[in-house]
Amino acid sequence: MLAVEDLRVVFQGAEGLAPAVDGLSFTVRRGECLGVVGESGAGKSQAFLAALGLLSCPARVTGRVRLGGQELLGLPERRLDRILGARVGLVFQDPMTSLTPHLRVGDQIAEPLRRHLGLGAREARGRALQLLERVRLADAGRRMRQYPHELSGGMRQRVMIAIALACDPQLLVLDEPTTALDVTLQAQILTLLADLKRERGMAMALITHDFGVVAGLAERVAVLRAGRLIEQGSAAEVLKAPRDPYTRQLLHALAGHSGEAARVSAPDGAALALCGIRVSFPVARGWRRQALRALDAIDLTLGAGEALGVVGESGCGKSTLTRAALYLIRPEAGTVLWMGRSPAALPGGQLRRLRRELQIVFQDPLASLDPHLTVERLVAEPLEIHRPDLDARGRLEQVCRMLERVGLDRTLLTRRPHELSGGQCQRVGIARAMILKPRVLVCDEPLSALDAPTQAQVLALLAELRREQGTSLLFVSHDLSSVRRLCDRVLVLYLGRMAELAPAQALFTAPHHPYTRELLAAIAVADPDIQPARLAQVRLGEPPSALEVPRGCAFRMRCPQATSLCAERVPDWRRSAEDRWVACHHLRGPADDML
Repeated sequence: MLAVEDLRVVFQGAEGLAPAVDGLSFTVRRGECLGVVGESGAGKSQAFLAALGLLSCPARVTGRVRLGGQELLGLPERRLDRILGARVGLVFQDPMTSLTPHLRVGDQIAEPLRRHLGLGAREARGRALQLLERVRLADAGRRMRQYPHELSGGMRQRVMIAIALACDPQLLVLDEPTTALDVTLQAQILTLLADLKRERGMAMALITHDFGVVAGLAERVAVLRAGRLIEQGSAAEVLKAPRDPYTRQLLHALAGHSGEAARVSAPDGAALALCGIRVSFPVARGWRRQALRALDAIDLTLGAGEALGVVGESGCGKSTLTRAALYLIRPEAGTVLWMGRSPAALPGGQLRRLRRELQIVFQDPLASLDPHLTVERLVAEPLEIHRPDLDARGRLEQVCRMLERVGLDRTLLTRRPHELSGGQCQRVGIARAMILKPRVLVCDEPLSALDAPTQAQVLALLAELRREQGTSLLFVSHDLSSVRRLCDRVLVLYLGRMAELAPAQALFTAPHHPYTRELLAAIAVADPDIQPARLAQVRLGEPPSALEVPRGCAFRMRCPQATSLCAERVPDWRRSAEDRWVACHHLRGPADDML
């Protein structure tokens, strides 16, 4: 279906010519999925964007690219647009930046149907509704009338897949389609893609750094490094018996990444405390305004030098919790304490001085980095604001040292975010947050855009920061292996409420809450003999809407243990063992044993 021969992509940068893809050749056959893996900056995305004429920056592209025997390179833009729109579907990593924010979901799905298939408005909307139902988006009729920001991450990714499938493409290109999703949604999206591939017999190219994703979907695997093809073969050959040392290094990093890091004993005292936090957002529903309860009854303490992981599905309140903890949004109830002091009670000057002790790394690096600033300015800006004692030379020295610690070369100093890969942008964001040596570092999905070796490097860096400076970490992630490796304790959230809080090792080896067990069962395994069968057992469906939380226990609609008691009242937050807490009616704790 797709044949690429000797593809070369060269960019003109400030330092001269910069090759991104160097003599790459591969094929994607009809009805198969080719997994394309490699580190951040390996040229995975650039190769496909160049092959399909979608590069955002001017570049010299040479080679041959044939789609079903038709040469694509050199075609006029209008003709290329007609071919790709009808025959190739694209699903990118971040659906929020891929979807048009001011257009309703139904209109965005109908657009390619009208443009490439010539359907009328009513027929296109009917077909759009069918596509949303096919990708298993609950309440598809209502979703058609909504805007992208009104949907969760998993819902937006389903909309992107519906758009990609609109014209019944022969080739589907998926660029990190599950990286930004939690494990249960990731498993659901992979199950959906596997079903679509089986039903439609379409060819797929899956670009990812996650070998577990590859194991569940791909028949063949191509490994890229520095724009070159290092190794390719069947999924079983590459994942179980890799020939190239670089592939073995990637798989070794994945294995090490799933291990457990050395613990750092947390000194007494709370660096951060949340007491009875409740956060709601007003939402318009027709003529009515309704409160969306994002967080409810959150009681949490982060000890000095401790790493606390926060996990849960998309829409469970993880990011809202981080923003409430940093006082970027004001809770409607409850108290936030930083090192024992309430930011609500501090005058402006003291609040500003204290804020330098708390920093955050955001999930989406491109959205959180100023596109007009160079890497040097981005990382130096916190020093300019909070360290007026440093001159330009001193700032540059600290910037270079920090870039080296996060694995970036100083040759990137003059580049801007759009000239970097997603993983490089994320490391710039981490360097920017860490350069002030904060006492509390909040990480909101900091590893989502990074490959396994870079993830291991960043985790080691965060652990080193804790050892050297006693920095406390609030670590929000859907990558449960990272949480297990780095964190001392783990909090599980479900629809804005606490489901379970336990030491990391105890939670991963013996989860008490049924929702925690469901999360752990959804973790992808990098074994093509095991992962497809695991996907076949995935429970489908989105969690309930935060606007329509079920009465009683919010998890009861999905829980195999649910009884009439679960529908009657919300479970109490109670101790289930000496050092762990659970909200479930059907667990016995020490207090029960004393009765």
